[in-house]
Amino acid sequence: MSSFATCAIIKIMNTQDKILQVAKQLVAQKGAKSVTVTEVAERIGVTHQAAYKHFKSKKQLMEQLALLWLDEILLPVITFEGNSVHDWLWLLVSCKKRAYTEDREMFELYTHYISTNRALEDQHNQHLAQLLCDFSSENEVKTYSVGASLPTEFSRTKFKVSADSSPADEGGVLAGTYCDKMEDYQALIQAFMVFQHPQFANRWDEHFQENFEAVWNLVANKFV
Repeated sequence: MSSFATCAIIKIMNTQDKILQVAKQLVAQKGAKSVTVTEVAERIGVTHQAAYKHFKSKKQLMEQLALLWLDEILLPVITFEGNSVHDWLWLLVSCKKRAYTEDREMFELYTHYISTNRALEDQHNQHLAQLLCDFSSENEVKTYSVGASLPTEFSRTKFKVSADSSPADEGGVLAGTYCDKMEDYQALIQAFMVFQHPQFANRWDEHFQENFEAVWNLVANKFV
């Protein structure tokens, strides 16, 4: 995209989006360590005090930027429409590996601000496990009466309430998708961490797919 087109887009964004867009451009140009909130603010024509109203610190700004970038590079994974766990996992690790190769500055941002932050890394991995549940053919649709006692194993991480559930004040039912393999999917994400966590990126060599398939063969019977 040309710089003129980028400037045109930035003009119609709100201030927070402008900050993120310019911060991303600066990170790509010179790396996250050299970027300051003051410089970002100057680029979009606001004071640094105004920028800090949206992001309390550079750390918060960079964390948000890294999370948005993750959503961008993992869009094929998020929108995956197949039903093969193997294919989903391979898509996931391929997206991470491609980003490492083609977008080093943003990958370094992700490495520094997300993968080293236990809470954000756990949030990311939980999101991946939920994506697996979302397309799993083993998901079950169950209904429960509003106000009724739910199963003991029931948890928010396993149950997604459907948009058309009847409201409680109408005496309807709670309907949603129950994923009884959430723990298995969480464990699977952990098992393949070496293929998708930045800490192991220096091991992503010409044997990457061969090693991936070797690990998959160890767990395939449980997920095919």
